[in-house]
Amino acid sequence: MSLSAVLIVILLSISLINALVLILKPVKNAIVKNGYIGVTLFIYSLFYLSYYLWFKLEIILDFPHLLRVINPLMFLAMPFFYFFIRNTLMHQTGFQKYDWVHVLPALFHVIELYPLYSLDSDQKLIVIQKIIEKPELIDELANGYIPGIYIDAFRMVLQLFYFGFAVKLLFAYQPSFFSTIKTNMLKNWLFVSVFLIGFLLFFHLFYFFVPVLNLLESSFIELFYKYMPWILISPLVLLNIYLRINPETVYLSHSEQNSNESMNQIHTNSFITEENMVEKDDSKIPKMVLEGEEKSTIAGINELDLLTAKNRIIYLLNTEKLFAKNGITLSEFSKKTGLSTKLISQIINKTFDKGFNELINYYRVDYAVQLIKGGYLDDFTIMSLSEKVGFNSRTTFFNAFKKEYGISPNEFWKKFRAEDRDEE
Repeated sequence: MSLSAVLIVILLSISLINALVLILKPVKNAIVKNGYIGVTLFIYSLFYLSYYLWFKLEIILDFPHLLRVINPLMFLAMPFFYFFIRNTLMHQTGFQKYDWVHVLPALFHVIELYPLYSLDSDQKLIVIQKIIEKPELIDELANGYIPGIYIDAFRMVLQLFYFGFAVKLLFAYQPSFFSTIKTNMLKNWLFVSVFLIGFLLFFHLFYFFVPVLNLLESSFIELFYKYMPWILISPLVLLNIYLRINPETVYLSHSEQNSNESMNQIHTNSFITEENMVEKDDSKIPKMVLEGEEKSTIAGINELDLLTAKNRIIYLLNTEKLFAKNGITLSEFSKKTGLSTKLISQIINKTFDKGFNELINYYRVDYAVQLIKGGYLDDFTIMSLSEKVGFNSRTTFFNAFKKEYGISPNEFWKKFRAEDRDEE
């Protein structure tokens, strides 16, 4: 085997090991979970490494039953990349309800390859020897019920679909992403991941279609097969290096100690879904929030980051209703945002013109009003209402309510019922 092939095997082996580390040993206290991008890197590294080990070193001759066992995994590489992007943007972890659907193409390929898998060792050795002599015939010689070229084309289309949908999510949920990457490309870990995976996918497609469509003259074919493997593995190696030497930028932790770290954390939490974003409908946002212009600044945080952090806070209050948790503290709330207690306190003071407890009580009172108008007090008591919206005492509830509306909850309810009867 040539020196070039040996170097490729070494680099792919390192890439494979690093991907395993990303999967099995995630960065401590990481806000962004790195396991899924690790799976994508693992599958691509394993696929290319197995090809070199089996057909360049000819190890497959000793283990003929390994022929095509890695191929079904390639159907999972881009779905896991999509999971990584989706979970990052939507602040999700783990598999979601219908993610099992993405495994079906891989299972289909396993079943489809049954005729090949069922061959005995001698029959497989004949196929393998022909492939070693002419590697470009692998799709023609080692297939199942469906010709290999159609399966590969189908997989390529799926990979393009997953990558395109991941990019679409970036456009939909983080519109500013592509307008801000110009100045800090290498520091934008999500841009680096998308760019390198896109680079890998493009040249993987190129590597597949050029020989199939005879896009190159015969004089260039030898050069094509000589240099394309290096081009294919380069994004894998570069992404593994980037993830390994710069984990604090990519994944972050909750232990920020200065404004720069705090700012990075805001960027990490800046991927907000359509549900997370502040609704344009004014009725869904408390009036105080709408009036809170970001005129004040916090050292080390620009206006865009401040607005992003504010949207994250509003999401936790409007959508997750953290204010309704009895006894919620600033420390607990800050953990949900991934930012420090000090930074969250500063952001709330500057953008909402209220302290943390004032803001929580504001949302509790607003929620109480919604429940009152929905008929909650027709069946339950004031004490029950105060507990439901997060207050731990009737007195605190009354004081907070009167601060916002100038009257007690009882008086508000009576006034609302009277107005309701008048309308009838």
